[in-house]
Amino acid sequence: MLRYTETDFEDHIEQRLHRSGYRVLQSYHYDKPLCLIPSETLQFIQDTQPDTYQKLKRQYGEDTPDKLLDRINKQIERRGVLDVLRKGIKDRGCDFTLTYFLPSSGMNPDHQKRYAQNRFSLIRQLHYSERNEKSLDMVQISQQKIRLTLRTFTKRFGSMTVCDR
Repeated sequence: MLRYTETDFEDHIEQRLHRSGYRVLQSYHYDKPLCLIPSETLQFIQDTQPDTYQKLKRQYGEDTPDKLLDRINKQIERRGVLDVLRKGIKDRGCDFTLTYFLPSSGMNPDHQKRYAQNRFSLIRQLHYSERNEKSLDMVQISQQKIRLTLRTFTKRFGSMTVCDR
């Protein structure tokens, strides 16, 4: 019988997700007060909506990143994550999309291209709280903040085991 540790299991998952296109980030990339990863969020918006971002930047100037992230956070708090994902956000006449959903068919190449620009990240040992140092073993983040898959691995009765048959 093979014995695997929690770390072995996490390593395996991380390697598989990384090979499938996930960016591997560190816990310090996560902004606890905003509950998102600013660099990933801003990069997604700048890559997919450069003209709209520049329009907002003409209004806010150098404060654009902070103002936009704050707006996203406030909209999520007010409307909820799913609504913000589905409908995006507006700020000073600029409409921003925060995710592109899977097209129902492959007939529109523009929809396929936008969908391919979604960003997926993985963080191990995510320290999420401002009040303590508790952490989640592994967090898969699909589209910056929004669709979280949390994985917490626990050991029962001493160690994880896998039978090799």
